[in-house]
Amino acid sequence: MTADAATIWTVIAGLAAGTFLIRFSFLGLFGQGSFPEWALRMLRYTPVAVLPGLVAPLVLWPQATQGETDPARLLAALA
Repeated sequence: MTADAATIWTVIAGLAAGTFLIRFSFLGLFGQGSFPEWALRMLRYTPVAVLPGLVAPLVLWPQATQGETDPARLLAALA
């Protein structure tokens, strides 16, 4: 199934508008005030939770080796 250029650009524009509205609604709701203490406490753990989710697939299933585990990558991740 192939789509014409107008359909592709319509989908791209719709997705861009959707992500903008989602992000703007969050900033619009909390941009003027401050977060509650419990929310700030939980947001401190966000980078710690996201980083392993980004790194683990690159170490355990690297695209460069077609999914073969590489001992050098494992040692680098341990370091």
